[in-house]
Amino acid sequence: MKSETILIAEDDHIIADAIRLFLETKGLRIVMAETGREALELLEKEKPKILLLDLLMPDLDGFAVLQTLHDQKSRIPVIVITNLARENDEKRIHSLGVTDYIIKSDLSLENLWEKMEGYLE
Repeated sequence: MKSETILIAEDDHIIADAIRLFLETKGLRIVMAETGREALELLEKEKPKILLLDLLMPDLDGFAVLQTLHDQKSRIPVIVITNLARENDEKRIHSLGVTDYIIKSDLSLENLWEKMEGYLE
């Protein structure tokens, strides 16, 4: 597999760094964003293969990022990694075209990798 670029949009440095270090061992190139606005800028500049997106971020939240991608009819796969587990949040995520999401308390790097592999083939 060639080195694909993955964008991690996450303001929690511990989680972001753990994911980054794990994915780098898989040979992936990682770019990082701490805010929604920065994520949108890096999506345009870097053209990543997958976006790993937190919903609660400063500046623009993940919902605003998802709405922008939805409005642009973007086809980038998005895996949401969030602490939000309410049913209405889940419905909103799905209405914006996201099929994969992980609750942070359930985050397993191997499970994340399994979700990502299908998008990398």
